[in-house]
Amino acid sequence: MADRKRVIILDEARGFFVICMIIYHFLYSYQYVFNLNEGYSLFDNSFMKYFQIFISSSFIFISGISSWKSKDIMKRGIRLFAVALIISTVTFIVIPDEFIVFGILHFLGFSMITLGLIKRHMAGNLNIIYKNSAIIVLLCLFLLIICYNVKSGYIGIEGLYTVNLPESLYRNIFTSLLGFPDESFRSADYFPLIPHIFMFYAGVFSDIMLKDKKLPDEAYRRHNRLLESAGRNSLTVYILHQPIIFIFIYTYIILFKNL
Repeated sequence: MADRKRVIILDEARGFFVICMIIYHFLYSYQYVFNLNEGYSLFDNSFMKYFQIFISSSFIFISGISSWKSKDIMKRGIRLFAVALIISTVTFIVIPDEFIVFGILHFLGFSMITLGLIKRHMAGNLNIIYKNSAIIVLLCLFLLIICYNVKSGYIGIEGLYTVNLPESLYRNIFTSLLGFPDESFRSADYFPLIPHIFMFYAGVFSDIMLKDKKLPDEAYRRHNRLLESAGRNSLTVYILHQPIIFIFIYTYIILFKNL
């Protein structure tokens, strides 16, 4: 029987994108962390650029959908942000060249905390959000597109119309976390609030928009146990995947590169 209490297809979709992210990180570590592909860059092409954008944006969108369904999103966000800080500390000590300052877990944790604050302090005015959710989704997607290149110094759509942003916005670590990195800012995994916050809230308001809609029965059925498991345990998978990748590549070097 279908499980009406949980939209399993969301777990499977999240699991799919987690696995895609693992593949991307494996290739990145192989190329740049261990320098095992000298002479040819796996990332010097449009496919890998848009593959990364597609993976991360989809994962953030699904996280937004799931976050609105969460009963205690504030607690979940604080826990996730704490895990992200631990990862920052470990990368700073173990692999300082790949130090993560504000990666996707930092971003998601912070976004969940902001959503928790909104739900807590706007409890009496949520009808306004419900009535305008479709408009808010469109606005979020518009802002995502317009602001996607703020880290490069401009807003707009390249080739159509752009506006250069003042250099004064790109000043320090705090502006970097917002989406305006200064010249000295470095992070191996970088997901600033702008523009990614708009994708997160597009997911949130998409769930609100569809809250009274009946989903197809297939949305509640399991289609792939591996994807569902990876999706339900996405945080654990994400935390463990990088050490496993490092161990795998180290083993490969010892067995084959040192012959």
